[in-house]
Amino acid sequence: MCKFLKFPRSTYYKALVSASLNHQKEANRLKRKIRKIWVESKSRYGAPKIHKALTFNGEKISLKRVQRYMTDKEEVNQRKYYDFNAARKAIFEYIESCYNRKGIHGSINYMAPQAPHEAASVET
Repeated sequence: MCKFLKFPRSTYYKALVSASLNHQKEANRLKRKIRKIWVESKSRYGAPKIHKALTFNGEKISLKRVQRYMTDKEEVNQRKYYDFNAARKAIFEYIESCYNRKGIHGSINYMAPQAPHEAASVET
């Protein structure tokens, strides 16, 4: 085909490799963003919430792609606590991360709890 189009084969293969490298760079950038959101949520956000957070920030990515890029899909914290204070601290951190002002919630259209209040105060 290259001969027919009078196109150098080396240019064709260079463009082919370059396109795959760009795709890999984009995938790595998205994986870093997914990991950052997952870590900020203290490993509690699953793919749907991470997808909502990414789309809210202007990323165009499908839910399936987020699911593919996530290594730990939905991590359940199953630990044995031998000390009451350690268990109490873990429960406090769990509740704090679920009900903080920054966390997004599915029951309010994947917005942070403070967002509806701020939107209502702007309208008045």
